[in-house]
Amino acid sequence: MTSKLPDALKRQIDSVKDKIKIEDVIAETEPLAGQGKRMMWGARHDSLKVRADEQYYWWYAHADAKENHSGDVYKWLTNERGMAFREAVDHCAHRVGMVVDWNAGQDPEAQKRFASAQAREDAFSVAARVFARRLWRDENKAALDYVRSRGWGDDNIKDADADGNMGLRAIGYGGNNKAAEVDELIKSFEQNGIATDSPAAVSILGLRGDVAAWCKSNGVQPEMKWLDENKIPPMFRNMMIYPHVYRGRVTYLSGRIADGTPKPELEAQGIIPHWNPKKGLVGDKQIYINKHYTRKSEWVALVEGQADAKTMELWGLATIGLCGNTGDDGLKELLSDNKNIVVALDFEMKMWRNALAIAESLGPKTRLFKGIPA
Repeated sequence: MTSKLPDALKRQIDSVKDKIKIEDVIAETEPLAGQGKRMMWGARHDSLKVRADEQYYWWYAHADAKENHSGDVYKWLTNERGMAFREAVDHCAHRVGMVVDWNAGQDPEAQKRFASAQAREDAFSVAARVFARRLWRDENKAALDYVRSRGWGDDNIKDADADGNMGLRAIGYGGNNKAAEVDELIKSFEQNGIATDSPAAVSILGLRGDVAAWCKSNGVQPEMKWLDENKIPPMFRNMMIYPHVYRGRVTYLSGRIADGTPKPELEAQGIIPHWNPKKGLVGDKQIYINKHYTRKSEWVALVEGQADAKTMELWGLATIGLCGNTGDDGLKELLSDNKNIVVALDFEMKMWRNALAIAESLGPKTRLFKGIPA
């Protein structure tokens, strides 16, 4: 979800973000229309959209930017006001009457991890926008037809606002690693200041040549196959891409094949039906939080994967897809303010044991739902 900052510092940064209103900060330099509504827009530039309910913005046609951009309140201040991240946090803290102790549990290694997480999230945010646009191109109609077959509806696929513009959680399409698709992604990375040889970019684009030297210079523990073949493989082909969004940032990407063929048949053909960026490049797999979840949600469902959580959006239900994760301390902390948790995993023995373990970890506010046999 977020980088491994010392808990004492992370709590302060998150607390500032919980208290600040992004619309108030944006209005310091860009007046907003629609004040008090769930969706606001720029009074001078109506391509600027602000989602007050989810506390993020999206600027679709920024006159001074080379590409549309979006993010949380900290991203606004770093993008639009030229602030460093620490300066942005302090700016928000001052507005809400707080002072952040930047030395709280901090050490040089923690600072490096935090900077690495910021770079990863920047790269994934740029890639997610490229993939979202790609899904709607004529040449990718088969992929779009498959996504539509999930029954989500176009607005939900796009995570659309009232004007039909795509949001952070828009489902995307990774493509087939064609030269034009790779070039498009590289261009977007470069326009947004993302190094194409950064670990997050490499997790998508792959890398050929000098793998051992690259891993050493980036502090990455290489897989033996990478060294044997002297390459890091790119993202799998034909993947429907899910952006994992937390606190207005794309913190992770994951993929599921855009093909309705049953999983056993795909695996029999040697096709892997899912994709996650390599752990050695970007860290552990992350949970998928749907757009209705907040820390104030009265009821929260825990389901198996991204598609389940996306479907629950249609019913207005706050839902988290575990995506192979368990009830660890991070999940427990995230759900600490939610009063009622329903664990609804697939009804098979392995998942049932996992559900029991999660319920035990989260405590008496948790209910188990025995679902339909998988």
